[in-house]
Amino acid sequence: NVQYHIANLLRAEKIAPIELDASPRRKGRPEKFYALAVDQKPENLAALASALLQLLTQNRSPSTPDLPVELAQAMIANPGVSSSLTLRMQNCVRHFNQHGYDARWEAHQSGPRLIFRACPYWRILQSHPELCHMDQHIVRRLTGAPVQQHSRIHPTDPASLCLFTLESEAAVSANSTPSA
Repeated sequence: NVQYHIANLLRAEKIAPIELDASPRRKGRPEKFYALAVDQKPENLAALASALLQLLTQNRSPSTPDLPVELAQAMIANPGVSSSLTLRMQNCVRHFNQHGYDARWEAHQSGPRLIFRACPYWRILQSHPELCHMDQHIVRRLTGAPVQQHSRIHPTDPASLCLFTLESEAAVSANSTPSA
């Protein structure tokens, strides 16, 4: 039965119970929720190491400010750009989910929002915040839109999220139109 397997996964530290906001009490057994244990979350370190090695084998010495941009270019060599922002956002979410992020996007009045509930670099993120800048540049390459990061995942806070907002196409065209 399910309880047997959950108990085995808990003993093996593959999953951990999570606390959610208390929902109204219903009849029957109380609901229990579980998530992957911290050590079981996927990582994208192989792709990052590959991109770094590619830069090094080309005898390029990326400067620190340019490193996130150059890594993004190495990880997304030729992004296919659609004319539809919706398709670009779907492609962006698909890319990030294939690399260990728990990504989704939502429409917002200020422009689309990209949300990560997991980060494959969570183990090294505190000492290497430039990885967030790399993600920001990857989002820009995949969507073709200016992007800003508003919050980032904190390794010790399971409720934290990465939140990126993209400038809407109307805002980009309004900013590029010369004023009279």
